[in-house]
Amino acid sequence: MKNIFICSPSSEHMTTRNLHYFLEQKGVNVWSSIVDDIKPGENYTEEIIAKIKNSRGSILLVSQELLESEFITKTELPTIFSLKNVNNEYFIIPVLLEQDIDFSNYEDISLKNIQYANSSTNSLKNTNAATHDVIFDNIYSQITGYDPKLNQETKDNIEKIEDNIEKIDEIIRKNKNTIDSLLLPKT
Repeated sequence: MKNIFICSPSSEHMTTRNLHYFLEQKGVNVWSSIVDDIKPGENYTEEIIAKIKNSRGSILLVSQELLESEFITKTELPTIFSLKNVNNEYFIIPVLLEQDIDFSNYEDISLKNIQYANSSTNSLKNTNAATHDVIFDNIYSQITGYDPKLNQETKDNIEKIEDNIEKIDEIIRKNKNTIDSLLLPKT
């Protein structure tokens, strides 16, 4: 299954890592240069472009730092938007990390030109961890909207986990006396 590319500046490594982990726990294959290694000696630019071209969509973690990154605005974003222009199934999910961003450096992703997963009042830097989870869950829902197969795979995985929990509970019930004798102090 193809990855989803996370586009973010290196200064946003914690948010990128948190989103990466959240989506992986939901069964989504994601890739980010911040989390996933590019091997020493590899051409960084070629590797990033290949990852974008081989992805089925991109999540843009938009901040002023992202828009001030020459590499992102001249390499990553043009590659992402050109893929979207030639492939209607390629999706872009922009997420605001902060309020009051100056989009003059890359107008294509300004608030007036593209719908974001969150509002400027709910930008990630201005919200708490619980709100981050809500926004991350919204991102996940959008991804499954683009990929119904992923949604079914997630449901199947949840059913398997629930079945395993039931089996573990049954084993514990059957072996309660043994477990108690091992855990309780002898008198």
